[in-house]
Amino acid sequence: MAIILRILVSLAGLGIVAWVLRGIDLAETGKVLLEARLPYLGIGLLLVATSLFVRTLRWGYMLAPCKSISVGSLVGPLAVGYAIGNVTATGIGALPRSLLITRKEGVPTPYVLGTVLLEFVIDAAVVVTLAAVASFFVKLPPALAPVPYILSLFALAIYLIILGFKRRRSLLAQFLPLHRLAPLVGRLPDEVRLGWQGFQEGASAFLNNPGIFLRVALLTVCVWVVEGLLFWVLMLAVGMAASFPQGGVVMSFTHVVIGVPSLPGFVGTLDAAALTSLGTLGLDGARALSYTLIVHAYLIVPLTLVGALMAWREGIALTWRRADVP
Repeated sequence: MAIILRILVSLAGLGIVAWVLRGIDLAETGKVLLEARLPYLGIGLLLVATSLFVRTLRWGYMLAPCKSISVGSLVGPLAVGYAIGNVTATGIGALPRSLLITRKEGVPTPYVLGTVLLEFVIDAAVVVTLAAVASFFVKLPPALAPVPYILSLFALAIYLIILGFKRRRSLLAQFLPLHRLAPLVGRLPDEVRLGWQGFQEGASAFLNNPGIFLRVALLTVCVWVVEGLLFWVLMLAVGMAASFPQGGVVMSFTHVVIGVPSLPGFVGTLDAAALTSLGTLGLDGARALSYTLIVHAYLIVPLTLVGALMAWREGIALTWRRADVP
């Protein structure tokens, strides 16, 4: 059923892409790609590397309450996890990434997996916040006028959920009859149960440490500012007269949409998200298609190649078994 859903989502994305491509001159698209400005493309690669470094540094702070781990030891598992996530277009890379840290550093898998899951939640909060802020500075069609306010409320809701884990028993646990849910929880896959346990432990550990929490928050903002700069710089590479807020809107919407499971490499969904958001901003035609193809390549290819290289360099197997979960 999950595979069918992924295929349907991707087909829907491809359908949107096909609809948007109507009337676009493919020859002109090829010309724009060939004339892309190399300095901006180079800056784009530098921003991809910066994003990976900042993400690695952030993960180190999240793990610090349990064990201090160097950036050099974290970058391999992190890159491998991202590579698996890109290839499968799911969040499954979180588990191998956690298992690798457990094997290398001895940190309990539930705790590591919890930090990864919490990282996803924090990223979602910041992405939605940036989208809300950027949308206030971008001229949207009248039909989309409420979007900035809706995004702001959504971001606020995510922040409240995060803060709910400042205690070991979450707000959800205080109101639900968990003892009655125990039989159901026991039937869940091991990785799901361990992830929920680790999510609570990891969230409580670093949310109750103001110094670490502040560092993680600042680094998360840095991650997504860098991502926004990447989307904007690539706009300049194809000759779009775009602003940084416009790049932020396209970045935010694209990352929200690719969170939906799809075909490997986010085929269809990523392209549909980028083209649709560009069209909303009045940026369409051959340059929009060229930009979308470049963005797709920058989001998928570098991290996947780095992950594969790290796996080969460290002799890491990219497969895992249920028996590997402690």
